Amino acid sequence: RYNIWSYNTQTKAIRQLTDFGDYDVRFPSIGPKDIVFEAGGKLYLLNLETEKITEVSVSVVSDQIALQERTVDAARNVSNAWISPDAKRVVFEARGELFSVPAENGYVKNLTQTSGVAERYPAWSPDGKFIAYWSDASGEYELQLLDMETGKSRQLTQYGPGYRYQLFWSPNSKKLVFVDKTMRIKMYELDYNRTIDIDKGTRLFEGGLQNFKVSWSSDSKWLVYNNEMSNGNMAIF
Repeated sequence: RYNIWSYNTQTKAIRQLTDFGDYDVRFPSIGPKDIVFEAGGKLYLLNLETEKITEVSVSVVSDQIALQERTVDAARNVSNAWISPDAKRVVFEARGELFSVPAENGYVKNLTQTSGVAERYPAWSPDGKFIAYWSDASGEYELQLLDMETGKSRQLTQYGPGYRYQLFWSPNSKKLVFVDKTMRIKMYELDYNRTIDIDKGTRLFEGGLQNFKVSWSSDSKWLVYNNEMSNGNMAIF
């Protein structure tokens, strides 16, 4: 991880001033008394005299009229599509809702209907019975499972703060693999209701996290993905 270090030009001594393990220290800028920097989406001040680190509280003031309820066309915000196993329908994410859309003729159905809640990265199970996705209904993004027969969804995890990306089902519809914002590659097992840490990326920043993919073996026992080696080259794991 990138941190802030000091270098004494006379004694040549080098000393580490910050110790952020999960996130890189980025965009440091020095002022008369402090160094301001960003880490993990938050701003911090490093006092030059005491070397104490304090978080900067940021308050964004907006016009309340922008928060009033209104009807919005979601067609221009479609993303993260996933084709159903029978290829007859596609599930889309659009403005925090999940929509089931026919390949040709048929109706468009809002699967979630939860204004004020963001659902992201839907993934249709290979057996066609479920759609897994992330929802912040609890206040943080947690794994949800929508039963396509009953139309009911249930929360599977209690991960807490953090952002997670695209889900990848195993062929037997029993496991889900994903990467989170700390570059950790994880697997959730439905039968055991547990999460297993698989690996950790080294430079999977926003673009790499958005485009991270895995490929499963047909027997659901192996998966492959690309990651960076210590020499900076990418390899298949």
